[in-house]
Amino acid sequence: MPKRTKGLGRGWWFESERHRLARMGIKTGRKTKDVLPKRASISTKYKEWAHITHFPPEFLEDFESEYGEIKDIYLSTYENGFEIETHEGTFLVFPDYDSAKQEAKEYIRDMLESEPELFNKVFLEAHTYISDTDKRMIATEEANNYVEGLTDRELLDEAGIDPNDYSDWDTAVDRAREIVEEDIYDKWYNGLSEDPVSFLCDEVGYYSRSEVLKQPFIRIDIGEAVEDAIATDGVAHFLATYDGKERELDGHYIYWIN
Repeated sequence: MPKRTKGLGRGWWFESERHRLARMGIKTGRKTKDVLPKRASISTKYKEWAHITHFPPEFLEDFESEYGEIKDIYLSTYENGFEIETHEGTFLVFPDYDSAKQEAKEYIRDMLESEPELFNKVFLEAHTYISDTDKRMIATEEANNYVEGLTDRELLDEAGIDPNDYSDWDTAVDRAREIVEEDIYDKWYNGLSEDPVSFLCDEVGYYSRSEVLKQPFIRIDIGEAVEDAIATDGVAHFLATYDGKERELDGHYIYWIN
């Protein structure tokens, strides 16, 4: 409690213990909060921006000090953060890393669905697949086409069947056709299941690498590709289009876009 003290020609005033000791020539330490200048009161603009973005006013003030005077603020494309335009450039700003990561994921997903050709072909090939329905249809068609192109003798030879072991020629041929069709079907179904791109391009030679990804039955596992892209290249690779760098300020994540 400050001590009430009589000052020379000034009447009574309240004097703190620190001031009393200092007046007596005794130096005392000062608490940090006493020596650090208090932050200037937050201006109306920071409060308004904080209301819009839910970013703390103090962060917005720090951001402006670091990256230039704020000109305008917009929602980011996928609404996980905000695009802040300053006199220095335009930045994507997120409240935390998870929000930034989600923005990057949605961007990658959008690009894979609309412009997959912008991605590295090797990357895309690693995440391609064919639906089970399409695999069965393709395998069935290829098996049928194959046996139709063989003579009865060729069918018997390929199936390893001796017609003398059957009651008549037609029965032997029918059995040979079943065996060959099944073998070709399995070859195609399994090949399309294990590595469709390599099978179609390298093993059977139906397409070039550039052609195969354009086929309507070739699909991209979007979810798997998105996770792989983030794990391989990182969030900043996709969000920080200006310099590819990730910045952190007061727990918020910042990406310079232009």
